[in-house]
Amino acid sequence: MLLTLAVGLVCVAGLNAEKLKEVEVEILGVPCRKFVQKGDYVHVFYVSRLNESKKQFDSNVGDEPIRITVGGGQVIAG
Repeated sequence: MLLTLAVGLVCVAGLNAEKLKEVEVEILGVPCRKFVQKGDYVHVFYVSRLNESKKQFDSNVGDEPIRITVGGGQVIAG
């Protein structure tokens, strides 16, 4: 199974859930009937940022996605 995912790592600091009054969700596509399972391959775009400064230190956006084996230990946790 081959899936293409767009992945962005976003660090949000200081978000106070008590300030949130209303949330709106807009579905922009048809729900996927297939689910990724261990051993499947996915193609991923990523952006890596430093937690404190939000400074980007790596990205493959604009290039080719990388191929990852789900559950293969190729991704940093978090």
